[in-house]
Amino acid sequence: MLYQSKDGILCEQTWQTYEQEKDACWLLVLQQEEFRDHLRELCLPGHIRHYQELLETGFRSELQVEDGYLYGNVVTLNAMNLNESRGQLLLIIAKKSLIMVEVVVQKKPLADRVEQILQKYKAELTPQKVFFELLDSFLSGGNAAFEKMDKEMVEMEHALMQNRMGQQCNKDIFYMKKRLSILKNYYEQMID
Repeated sequence: MLYQSKDGILCEQTWQTYEQEKDACWLLVLQQEEFRDHLRELCLPGHIRHYQELLETGFRSELQVEDGYLYGNVVTLNAMNLNESRGQLLLIIAKKSLIMVEVVVQKKPLADRVEQILQKYKAELTPQKVFFELLDSFLSGGNAAFEKMDKEMVEMEHALMQNRMGQQCNKDIFYMKKRLSILKNYYEQMID
């Protein structure tokens, strides 16, 4: 999906239009294969064109600034279901363009998320606004996840006080600590 920003409205465009008007303000939402196929048209610096290295950062997001570009790997998760597979994006922000490449698809694909944002705002939408709305969608569900765990901890505390917790208690505490650690790391790296 290629969108050109004209008078605060994002209009879907083609690669042919992109090549003719590269200096315009653009939002590109691409799959990895499409990104590979159009690397030449994107005119990115060499270190970004060799993006495979950027994707090998493990489970944490990592962004870098170099040659006027902010680029890197963004890892996403569903805070309400930590067992769901994590998503992974290659993010490139240039002076007037935002390029997002979906590397690992989450249950809700990036293109669907962006389309939902476009439908919600219709007008006066810039690539920057889409980016911040997208970040917000990646962070949503966090409070509900913490509230759910808080409720589980209160129930465990009551069961412990009434001596109803057996051998399972240690396993439950270990599992909860693991989930809290995953969420903590996720939100810390998004803030960084």
